[in-house]
Amino acid sequence: MSLRDEASSGRLLTVVLLSVLAAAALVTALVPINSNDLWWHLKTGDVIRANGALPDGDPFSYLPASDSADPARPQLILRQYWLAQVAYSLVHGVFGLAGIVWLRAALCAAMILAAGGFLWRATRSNLALLPLLPLTLALRVMLEDSDRPHLFVFASTLLVVIVLEYCARTARSRPLFLLVPLQLAAAQLHPGFAVGTLTVAVYAGCALREPRLQPVRRALWLTAGACLLVFLLNPNGLRLVPSLFGNAFGARAADVLEFQSPLAIWRHVATEPGWLACAALVLATVPTLGLLLWRRCFSAAAIAGGLALAALLSMRYLGFFLPVAALLAGLALAEAGAVRWSRRHDLLLAPALVLLALVLIAAPGHGNRGRIRQLLQPGYFPVRAADYLAANAGRGHLFNFDAWGGYLSYRLWPRQLIFTDTRVLSGDAAAAYREILADTPAGRDLLQRHDIDTVVMPSIDIYSGELYPLVRRLAGDARWSLVHVDDIALVFARQPDPRPALAREMAWFQVLRQVEAWQPRFPWAPGYQRTRAEAAARLGRP
Repeated sequence: MSLRDEASSGRLLTVVLLSVLAAAALVTALVPINSNDLWWHLKTGDVIRANGALPDGDPFSYLPASDSADPARPQLILRQYWLAQVAYSLVHGVFGLAGIVWLRAALCAAMILAAGGFLWRATRSNLALLPLLPLTLALRVMLEDSDRPHLFVFASTLLVVIVLEYCARTARSRPLFLLVPLQLAAAQLHPGFAVGTLTVAVYAGCALREPRLQPVRRALWLTAGACLLVFLLNPNGLRLVPSLFGNAFGARAADVLEFQSPLAIWRHVATEPGWLACAALVLATVPTLGLLLWRRCFSAAAIAGGLALAALLSMRYLGFFLPVAALLAGLALAEAGAVRWSRRHDLLLAPALVLLALVLIAAPGHGNRGRIRQLLQPGYFPVRAADYLAANAGRGHLFNFDAWGGYLSYRLWPRQLIFTDTRVLSGDAAAAYREILADTPAGRDLLQRHDIDTVVMPSIDIYSGELYPLVRRLAGDARWSLVHVDDIALVFARQPDPRPALAREMAWFQVLRQVEAWQPRFPWAPGYQRTRAEAAARLGRP
């Protein structure tokens, strides 16, 4: 075989490999919708499109969007995601919920193609593509809370690093200016665009001493300055800054896995393929950092180390870290193996990688596999309760579980308004929500004050396994009746109420079903045994 034929064969294998990896990412990302936030993003996009303007107030809740502790916070949440919200609304309007799933899957496949295409162009080695396999598996973890605007900025941050590394390696400065419109678009999508701005600033700072950045340093400084100006063009301007560094997530943030370190749950997920892939990329970052520092690539080392540290501190940063870690690990791997790696090795590796990618397509860990059979993650959303409330609305106001607020708005708005949702637009409403949920005297007074005659709730807190005090009281209070029960939700109505009442024992049967459904998912939660014992006692079981 001539050198030209061998090179052509190698390129063909690489094209096939990248195509199969992208297909594996596409299939892996076809998980059912599992995000509680999607629904209010989707409905806000509908409102923006209908009104032709960003919202000034909350159209979905009967409570005011005001926060005495942080007056700027409601507007921050209402305006910061508008471009992603409009995109979701447009896709949903044309393709329905299936379009949302395919949009997410296409975005994941595009990240793999972008990273793989750059790695091949930079190294001409299939060895550099090896880290894309664990990245594809790690999508399972990235998509645990999938359909949110942060997925767009995960992709934009990866593109920022690709452009910076391309210019650093080729000494071409013109592509750097593509980062300005990229960051301008990202600034309308999600506050996480600040990670991209910070990345450009780090490269610009390192250009003072880093040899490979010297040929593009002036263009890099101009780009960094422009990106800092673009930062101010986000819908909230400088008001965004405090939320990036302060605790803007509400009092329940510490109880939500997204805000916890992955090290806190590692022993419980150590055998899950997606988490093993995450661990592989974390471990690969260590030698990658060593090689980058040895090669005096201080900018890339700072980004890799910073994102790795952020991801280990909080799981919400895993999506920023994983694609960039795979990209930099691929560059380091190709460079480390360049001495002994030949074209023959490259041709032998490609079929093996194709085979492994085909295995990922055949066994992605869920039931959709290339076509959507299930749109919604089972057990996540109160579908049947929303059906009931759509047909049997109360005369007063609705109190809802906050994680279900977005879905209930999606199903019931504008006919029925909710109490709250995961935006936590008002610290005052969040405090009232906690009082009602804990069934304190103040909480009972708030139920009366807000004329709440319908309560829709799950029976247990899945993170702790504990029974909600509000549910415990309503299940035994003669002034309230159980009017709907299903595998996910309980609906209670204040008496007198025309809706037919159900036997109260059904609430406790539902508690037992919830314990059986969720305890295997959260085996570390301490309250499941207590909740099971209490429900059994209420039903007269031993």
